[in-house]
Amino acid sequence: MIYNQGLLKSIQSYSEELQNLLDPRTEVHQRLVQRGMMLFREQNVYNVKFSHKKMVGNVRDVSTVAVELYFDEMERNTCSCPEAGICRHQLAPFFLRF
Repeated sequence: MIYNQGLLKSIQSYSEELQNLLDPRTEVHQRLVQRGMMLFREQNVYNVKFSHKKMVGNVRDVSTVAVELYFDEMERNTCSCPEAGICRHQLAPFFLRF
């Protein structure tokens, strides 16, 4: 995947925000990251589109959910699943960056 400089900076900033938000010492956050990574590795992330400021896509889980990640405004992130706050579906497409 080819990224332009602006997108790379936005993704890096988002990555740093995630690191500040998620505490690797807590079991809840460990499981959240593990489940997001599992969804990604099992190729359940699709229809992903990038723009300078956001990423949109779908994640297949128990049901398919739609995800929007705003790189510069994490509080605007959305997922169509019923969970409040950051969820495994929001983490799964982020792993495409790696």
